[in-house]
Amino acid sequence: MPNIPNQFSEVTMEFAPGVNKEVSQNMLTALNETISKNAVAGQTIEKLWVSSAKDSHSCPSRHVSGLAVDISRVNGKKIGEHYVSDAAIRAIVDGLQAKFEMASNRRENFGPTIKKKLGQNHDVSGHVDHFHWSVNGDHSACSDVAETYRLEEEDNPQTVSQR
Repeated sequence: MPNIPNQFSEVTMEFAPGVNKEVSQNMLTALNETISKNAVAGQTIEKLWVSSAKDSHSCPSRHVSGLAVDISRVNGKKIGEHYVSDAAIRAIVDGLQAKFEMASNRRENFGPTIKKKLGQNHDVSGHVDHFHWSVNGDHSACSDVAETYRLEEEDNPQTVSQR
């Protein structure tokens, strides 16, 4: 599995302590299609903070398979503290979430602006202090849990939390 590089198109990628940078090729491709210094018109993205990748989650989370990342800071500012009050941070977060909707293999796009799964609105709590992106790909590491989760989601689509 490839690692998230320390830089995408002049954007420095910083990592929380203990983050396992390994991600699937699909995730790496989606990040490469989404992240660049001028990805959002009128804004400059200097750095992004990856708070989670292939770590600190359990099945059925897509993080377990290297298919998801969480980003919680933009240009050194915590999204949770600056999204509402800082127009530039809000514009960058909103713009990156919108751009991720066009990425190859995108699956989940949960954040302050957009909460979509497979391009459809998805009722999921949280994600006001970070954005969570995931992609489709081999998630067999959680195959035992996946069937139970699928059945639970079919029975209670509005009450199952994001995984």
